[in-house]
Amino acid sequence: MLDSRAAGLLASGITSAFALGGLGTFLRRLPDSAALAPTAAVFAFVVLVVAAGVVVGSRSVPDETAYWT
Repeated sequence: MLDSRAAGLLASGITSAFALGGLGTFLRRLPDSAALAPTAAVFAFVVLVVAAGVVVGSRSVPDETAYWT
């Protein structure tokens, strides 16, 4: 039988394969569809929100933490 770590890795691998296959199919069909502009706009919006979150989240954070020194 599979131990829990091997089962987790197997499930992770299967999920990743399905996700990559779905993403590949989506990207292959996207240029010919009417959803190209909205999809590009949503992608750009998500990238901007994540970048803004990183910038805002990293303010007022010390470069060094006391418990590491």
